[in-house]
Amino acid sequence: MLFIRNFCTYTIALAPLLAAPNALAQQFMPGGDYRYAMKMAGSRHPELAIPYFNRIIKSRPQMAQAYFERGRVYLNIEKRDLALKDFNRAIALKVTDPRVYDERARLYYETDQVDYAIADLSRYVSLARNPEEKSNSLRSRAKMYVVQKKYDLAVKDLNKALEQQKNSANYWQRGSVFYKLGEYRKAADDYSRAIEINDYRTMTDRIYSMRAQAYEKLGEKEKAAADRKAVNDRAKDSWGSLLE
Repeated sequence: MLFIRNFCTYTIALAPLLAAPNALAQQFMPGGDYRYAMKMAGSRHPELAIPYFNRIIKSRPQMAQAYFERGRVYLNIEKRDLALKDFNRAIALKVTDPRVYDERARLYYETDQVDYAIADLSRYVSLARNPEEKSNSLRSRAKMYVVQKKYDLAVKDLNKALEQQKNSANYWQRGSVFYKLGEYRKAADDYSRAIEINDYRTMTDRIYSMRAQAYEKLGEKEKAAADRKAVNDRAKDSWGSLLE
């Protein structure tokens, strides 16, 4: 019985060590590489993902998604030529993820090729798989129309985006277009909706500031002052209390 008890004890103790080689081997299999590459791509050092994507692509040169994901990393570290090659290759291999057009559109925008960006975003709009992607693609295309000062087209896209998702980002963007058109009441109303929904919290202070500007244009000085006070109070709550 003592022998059996000791044998079981040793087996339990060795179990993690016996399992470790399999786990380690899994990491260096294509599936393990891909999971690790994606983890690195979303980290503070996305460039660490590139060797893993390289190895995946070498072993599976027809894996369109790997080209797309490596392209995203290249774009994030501003290696745009390499990113463009990977996006083009992913598309040639018929990648099923329509976000490739969104990412390539971003690249075109960053290289002052707005017409190409709009063309890619139009493809993204048509291929979007769910309301979130549809909303995001329409909002992105609207931003490009704003760059071209085609404000009416931007409003149309943002109206469609709001049919998909009534979120802060869409209301804020449409409010900003109305502001550029001089339609300050519509701008203030959209900013109010964005603040009420409050699902875009990193931009809340900016939305308050934009609404204050719209109120100023409308001659509503007290409302403008209240919005500016709200921004200052929020800053005091988040930073001032720590610094005083």
